[in-house]
Amino acid sequence: SRAARLLETPTSFPIVCAPNAQVTVTWRVRNDSEAAWPAGTMIVNGRRAFCDASASVPTAEPGAEVAITLQVTAPPVTGLCFGCWHLQAPGQGRRFGQRLPVLLEVVEPSQVEAGSPVLAQLHAMGYTDDELITSLLVSHRGQLCRVVRRLASLQCKEQRRQERRDRRGK
Repeated sequence: SRAARLLETPTSFPIVCAPNAQVTVTWRVRNDSEAAWPAGTMIVNGRRAFCDASASVPTAEPGAEVAITLQVTAPPVTGLCFGCWHLQAPGQGRRFGQRLPVLLEVVEPSQVEAGSPVLAQLHAMGYTDDELITSLLVSHRGQLCRVVRRLASLQCKEQRRQERRDRRGK
């Protein structure tokens, strides 16, 4: 069995781009199996991919870390979009390893340089931990309502913990 462990996703999720833009995404992945990935291994779109993109993957000996790069095309409409890609053995073989996520925030071309409106909106709501926000956006597949609910839930839990600490300190 071949294993691929995702070590690093692109540093700026969501990736802000214009509609129909070509976006290059690179992940760092480690071969966690006891066998090398054979020549001809591909990265292919999963069920939830927003575009049909695939690419060759470097061969990797057991324990080796490789950079896997894919060119994707953003959807023609604005908004958040999430997709997953997978490694696939040669010849339409079995898919293996962890999913490789992509989170795009498609904005009007004039807004690309301004950065992520979603992050700005969450910052305005008081949520400033970009690492946590990014993690939640990926785990909830870009569904902003779920992310906000989770952030609010975490905030409430932290407030309750603080209240208990305050009561104990009095």
